Amino acid sequence: GFVFSRILPLIQGLDVQTPTTSMNESTPNVNELDSSISQTIDTALISASLTAYSVDNGKYPDSLSQLVPRFLNAVPVDPMTGETYQYSVDENRTSYQLCAMTALGNDCIEGTIEEQTTDSN
Repeated sequence: GFVFSRILPLIQGLDVQTPTTSMNESTPNVNELDSSISQTIDTALISASLTAYSVDNGKYPDSLSQLVPRFLNAVPVDPMTGETYQYSVDENRTSYQLCAMTALGNDCIEGTIEEQTTDSN
């Protein structure tokens, strides 16, 4: 709660821009690098938001749009596809997979709600 509430506004305030200066031919693909940075920030923000949602609700949302407006200002768009990131959740909504399209294919992260055990001492 406390750490997340302090970090989330900072992450949401980040604005990754494509460089406007001209690059020479020997420079690596700047757009691809910029997309990768954007994807890293976006997926970290989405993952943190999914965790916060699951703490509040005991389950992950059916769709990323359920994170708006409480956890996200808007659902981020994958810069490689121009569409929202691929998100799927199991039927119990206790685990998810979030994927971003990269130059090498899909790059996915997964999350699972850990079972809480109570100590009866």
